[in-house]
Amino acid sequence: MRKLAIYIIIVFQILLIASLIRGVYESFQARERIERLERTRSELEQERVELGEKLKEVQSAEYLERVAREELHLAKPGEKVVIVPEEARTEKGKSDTEDNQAELPNWQKWWGVVSGKMY
Repeated sequence: MRKLAIYIIIVFQILLIASLIRGVYESFQARERIERLERTRSELEQERVELGEKLKEVQSAEYLERVAREELHLAKPGEKVVIVPEEARTEKGKSDTEDNQAELPNWQKWWGVVSGKMY
């Protein structure tokens, strides 16, 4: 009879320890979940602030005027809209590459000619 009582106490203690371990594990998981949710909350708060600033910018008169000028090609009374042809824009890019080529040392220019790669 005494052995049976000892076995029952041991089984009860094992169940109690298992329950304690499970509680600690669930507490650890809950803490990790709280930290993850707090990080998400701070990221969302930062995004909300950025969107609020963007909203203020979009609602400003300067933004409206800039969009009207750049995207809608509108002008104030008395102004004229000038649209630059695409060819003129690419010619400027060509002059930039020529400037870069002028900056190269002479030996690199010769190497480009010899190797077939024009710098």
